[in-house]
Amino acid sequence: MAHFFKLLGRSVWITCRCRSCHAPASHQAHSTYPVCGTEVDHSDPVVEENVTHNKTLYERHAELLSSMPLQSTREGVLSVTDRLSVLADKDNNCYLELSEFAGLKMSYGSVPRGNTVVVITRVSGTPCIITANNGSFKGGTIYPVTLRKSLRAQEIARRNRIPCIYLVDSGGAYLPLQAEIFPDRNHGGRGFRNQAVLSSMGIPQVTLVCGPCTAGGAYVPTMSDEAGMVHKLGTVYLAGPPLVKAATGESVTQEELGGAHVHCSISGCTDHFTGSESEGLATIRRVIASLNTKENLLQLSAPAQSPRLGHSMEDFAGLIPHNDPHQLPIMEVISRIFDGSEFQSFKECYGTNLITGFARLQGNVVGVLANDGVLGAEEAVKGTHFVRMCSVRDIPLIFLQNTPPDDEFLSAHGNDGITVKARAQMMAAVSCSQVPKLTVVVGGAYGPSSYAMCGLALKPNFLFTWPHSKVAIGDPADVAAAMSRQPEVFRW
Repeated sequence: MAHFFKLLGRSVWITCRCRSCHAPASHQAHSTYPVCGTEVDHSDPVVEENVTHNKTLYERHAELLSSMPLQSTREGVLSVTDRLSVLADKDNNCYLELSEFAGLKMSYGSVPRGNTVVVITRVSGTPCIITANNGSFKGGTIYPVTLRKSLRAQEIARRNRIPCIYLVDSGGAYLPLQAEIFPDRNHGGRGFRNQAVLSSMGIPQVTLVCGPCTAGGAYVPTMSDEAGMVHKLGTVYLAGPPLVKAATGESVTQEELGGAHVHCSISGCTDHFTGSESEGLATIRRVIASLNTKENLLQLSAPAQSPRLGHSMEDFAGLIPHNDPHQLPIMEVISRIFDGSEFQSFKECYGTNLITGFARLQGNVVGVLANDGVLGAEEAVKGTHFVRMCSVRDIPLIFLQNTPPDDEFLSAHGNDGITVKARAQMMAAVSCSQVPKLTVVVGGAYGPSSYAMCGLALKPNFLFTWPHSKVAIGDPADVAAAMSRQPEVFRW
């Protein structure tokens, strides 16, 4: 119980006073409460009998735990215990596992730890509840007890307002028992609803796909605020290659169907591409460190630092092309603006013409959106996701605007409904965001896509322009060329 309050004390506004968690014994003497209790007489026969009985129970407890091992049986794959060890803070002595005996001697057989491990511990200084599938037992199959344990973990997260981390490594539901897993109100779909509700409450949902993520389980990362995938280990799809072959006759590999490259670069279902489990877990730690929660607010407000690469006017003058401002190397600009030249990318492989991520400015965490090309449909979807996420986390937004002319009103390019709708949704997200917004036009501000990057009409708190910047519907040279080719169209 002492460690429970140590983990969650700030969330529920209770401060633990136990000796192991706070002050030394000399400080405890200053308590305003009277001392209670008496010394235990260990020579008393009743006490001796109690000790003997309870030692037997402790030994039985240890025996049952040892009968439910969590070691990985797959070569080159971390066990659940190893994943949790890498993810949790190294100097953290608070580690509370919940419902470790769930699944023991069920009617359908014993399922060690309910085939999922639920732990409350600190990650990057923030108390988190971690739900980790045990992929070494029958491929991480979800049983009815697995589902109940997972739903209970989400309920604990809601009541204590602590972030949820999901380490997904599961082949999906145990089909012979689907009547107890799929159709009812407190079955599988409730977990997805809980993710949406928790996220709307400002309780972050973060996922790392470090194994199979099949069928309904595919919605866990896609319902999360941020999700990462481990290359060649993590897969996300509704039906695996065997079912695809049976249904369509098409042969496809797991990576082609739903690997990390597919979902980080093409579909955009996940946000962080990682090359190994250790890299993926380190990414999740950085994600948690960027959360604007009251538990790590003091950590987020770090002392201001100068960019490591400096921010001299000569550097900026040398980076800005004299003939085409849209060739501006935007990452070089970012590295010379923010503290320590540090930048945590978001959806780095998807919608690459829009750079999004987190940085610090004067010690404060900010969300950054920077153009690096035409704002297409994928970029707008990415920007919408990022703006909404920062709005929920109450993180200020900085827009580095450099939208090139895409001549939408002169040609069919960019006029497809998908692009227009995606940009409109980004405009709506920016318009409705209540966090401070600052826009800097670092190049061109051409066309309607400049609105989505928090142009003046979308009411940024401040809007600044660099000396070489231009603001127009289209590039003057392109407009003049179009008018000369078709003068009858432009005759007023």
